[in-house]
Amino acid sequence: MSAAVRLNKDQIKTSVDLFSVSGLSDASAVSVANTLSKLYGSSTGQAPTASLVPSHLILLSAEPRHAHPPSPEIQEHLRDLIVTAHEGAAALCCGSILAGQGSETDEYGDIAIWLGDGPYGDNAPEVLAALGLERWVGGDSASTIGRISLSPTTGLPESLRPPPPQTSVNKLEELLSRLENKYAFFVKGGPSAGGAVLQVLLGYIRIGEEGGWGGIMGVGVWAD
Repeated sequence: MSAAVRLNKDQIKTSVDLFSVSGLSDASAVSVANTLSKLYGSSTGQAPTASLVPSHLILLSAEPRHAHPPSPEIQEHLRDLIVTAHEGAAALCCGSILAGQGSETDEYGDIAIWLGDGPYGDNAPEVLAALGLERWVGGDSASTIGRISLSPTTGLPESLRPPPPQTSVNKLEELLSRLENKYAFFVKGGPSAGGAVLQVLLGYIRIGEEGGWGGIMGVGVWAD
């Protein structure tokens, strides 16, 4: 089983080096590091509470009982999902397959998340708490949580125009089909977030004897 690394501010700054074993391109590795820095950097005023499996690009739950990597089979599935998502985003000339072309920047890339078993079905507040991100939006009355519509065909945000090339779509469809009860949401922070919008696609994954909630997390920037 791959080792998990507890995030701290120094590791966030150098996380691009941690991803060198993941198989991501250098540009994609930088974009994932930017996402971690935005979400868990010093702007929150709190020490990061999440852990990371760098080899498989998986951010783990901040809750101690779930802060361990899933089975090797689920790790491989999530890694394939993220690598394919980055390929699709690159084909569409955007940084995040979740944020799509609607984001004003391409500097933030998607990362996999694993929360394990818990009350995470259609429950954005619990997901944010599990990721240690409740303070990122919770202290700002201007922050909002909304639903992202997913295509019934691809399982990807309907806002993607045009859809990724067929080869990427086929693989993403296959990988996303393993996620049951899929849903996606965004969290638009207030002024303190600098226009950043957190985006999450989550579903229940069961492979072999293990099951739990996992998916994709990304960041975009929307104009106010």
